Amino acid sequence: MGDWIAFWDSEHSIYVNARHRDVHYRRIAQDIRAHLPAGTAVLDYGCGEALHADLVAEAVGRLILCEAAPMVRAALGRRFGNNPKIEVRAPEEIAALPSGSIDVVVLHSVAQYLSPKELDELLHSALTYEKNADTAGARGEWAEAAEYLRKAIVLAPTRAAPHHKLGTAMFYLGDRGGAIAQFHEALRLSPDFAQAHYALGVIHEDAGEHQRAIESFSAALKSDPGYADARLGLANALRRSGQADRLP
Repeated sequence: MGDWIAFWDSEHSIYVNARHRDVHYRRIAQDIRAHLPAGTAVLDYGCGEALHADLVAEAVGRLILCEAAPMVRAALGRRFGNNPKIEVRAPEEIAALPSGSIDVVVLHSVAQYLSPKELDELLHSALTYEKNADTAGARGEWAEAAEYLRKAIVLAPTRAAPHHKLGTAMFYLGDRGGAIAQFHEALRLSPDFAQAHYALGVIHEDAGEHQRAIESFSAALKSDPGYADARLGLANALRRSGQADRLP
């Protein structure tokens, strides 16, 4: 993104003339304003010159203009310094804002210049981190997946799914105890989470703990009677423990 910032901070020829530049920013401000609930705290990340940010500020409670280009940011400060609703910040200042400070984040154009990590940190969403963990896991990058899932859990500690997925990542990383703890936490949050019961069954069966595996596979089937993998796991555990006569 550095090359783009340097370009934006210089004299450039993106606009045909001053009127083109003014109309461009006025239309952006009008379009953004149309989508914002009244009284909200809004972050316009990578706002550029934002010539008509005052139009947006009129409709919201607080408007933070974040711009990485130093000269552009200084011009914003001069232009809107007397507007009590508008704050001008550098990107590194955004990370220091207290949790819950922002209701809406506006990203237009600038997202294409951010690295995946920069965008993730900006969005700072549990679902975003969980989705990225799924992608990393599909590539077999379990350490990366675990890192994303820990961030998701911080933001959404009462959701069971990230704990289950973190348990899976820890299992593939060789941390059996950590995996078991995460699966149990998923079940504490959601007792009928069939996949978490099944995962415990797999771990116990892998360790030769057949009776515990049977209990876990049975619990998975109680939660989801159509769970084919759990039914197969239960059958194998029963055979290996000499209880084939109990096969359903």
